[in-house]
Amino acid sequence: TATPVDQTVFASLQGIEAIHRSTPSKDIPLEASEVTMAVAAALLGVKSKAATFKVQRAVSRYQHEPLTAVLPGVALMTLWQTLANVEKGLSVMSVLVLVASLLGMSAMLLSASHARQQEMQLLRIIGASPWYLFGLIALEALLITSISLLIGLVLVLLGLHLAQTQLLAHLSINIAQLALTPMMLQMIVLLYGLTILASLLPAWRSYQQVKQG
Repeated sequence: TATPVDQTVFASLQGIEAIHRSTPSKDIPLEASEVTMAVAAALLGVKSKAATFKVQRAVSRYQHEPLTAVLPGVALMTLWQTLANVEKGLSVMSVLVLVASLLGMSAMLLSASHARQQEMQLLRIIGASPWYLFGLIALEALLITSISLLIGLVLVLLGLHLAQTQLLAHLSINIAQLALTPMMLQMIVLLYGLTILASLLPAWRSYQQVKQG
């Protein structure tokens, strides 16, 4: 039918009861009295879309049983909105982690500039320009960023590979393969740009130390 019904497994109440028995056995059939005639959920269809909310209200107001009528489309929309808020929160956390990482790298380069002062002075003596010194520090920062990206990518791919089987078996979630999208390329370019900006202060500090020395 090319609908979700094609992926649905239909079973009788007797079969469901047999699945959840404390001591399941394929040789002992269930008696009719052992079958619990209780249904936890049912899928209803209406012929007219205008009657959807009328049926929902009638089910919700049913007095004999505490029933709840859920519209699949509305429930899914609420779920996606909730996931969107979670995604925004994770994005904010990612930005904070990125800022903390760049500040940490800048602080590390600043502390390393004190130990490499003689090296920088020697480069200036043999004719290295201030731009050359800046290029060295920026290149070091870019190498650190590239190695971090590579390690992060390997860990993500490894984690997806290890979790794929369990997620598919227990939750029926199939994780798509990681693909390099235009947005990811833009983020990588932005990351390298921020890395160069983070290396400006250590480069300027190194040049000032060489100039004063």
